Amino acid sequence: MIKAKIIQKRREANFLFYYKLMLPYENFVEYKIPGQYGIFDEGGQKIFLAFANAPYPVQKEPYLELLIREGSGVSSQFLNLKESDDIFLLEIAGKGFPIHFIKNEMIHLFSMGSGISAIRSLILYLMGLLDFSMERLYLWQSSFSEKYLPFTDDFKKWEKLFTVYYCYDQQEPFENVIDKIKLIKPDFSNSLQFWIGSAKYGRDIWEIGKNYGMKPESFHTNYDFHL
Repeated sequence: MIKAKIIQKRREANFLFYYKLMLPYENFVEYKIPGQYGIFDEGGQKIFLAFANAPYPVQKEPYLELLIREGSGVSSQFLNLKESDDIFLLEIAGKGFPIHFIKNEMIHLFSMGSGISAIRSLILYLMGLLDFSMERLYLWQSSFSEKYLPFTDDFKKWEKLFTVYYCYDQQEPFENVIDKIKLIKPDFSNSLQFWIGSAKYGRDIWEIGKNYGMKPESFHTNYDFHL
């Protein structure tokens, strides 16, 4: 069991809170693949939370960033914790995103709500690669509206580096990711796609995406998923 200290906490967006945790360096370096998550112990219950920061060695400082969704069951127990409190990390787990597939293709990233945590870890990982051109990146972010969008400062920076599509289904122009794909008609045929969200979200993207060149071998997430 690894003791981590909360060094920062803030409201990040509607129903979302941001936490930054410091932990021993020898434990942090076990986090090596974007899309991995931590298994935390809070009050004797296991809580599974994706990391939002880049893995080692792209990131050298031994901290972890998390998004906690308000009203999300056991994860909401985190909301009672404050800065300087300790939390216990049982292990760093998960296979993460299959980054070994990344070569010179265009990359499309699909995120739903707080799923941007794992996608952000992948973006920061790619930004740390000297041989990756960020112009090859496309991010499709699904949220109810701007008020539900976390990491807004990051999004402002990302817009200058690569293409970002905001898919707001409760704000003008009321377009979810499926609507946005139909509107833009992207060519997915020579690209990789990484996504995070519910299984239904993944299948919905696949069903529309295959009409624009998506291939099963290029469609990836950070957990076991079968089309």
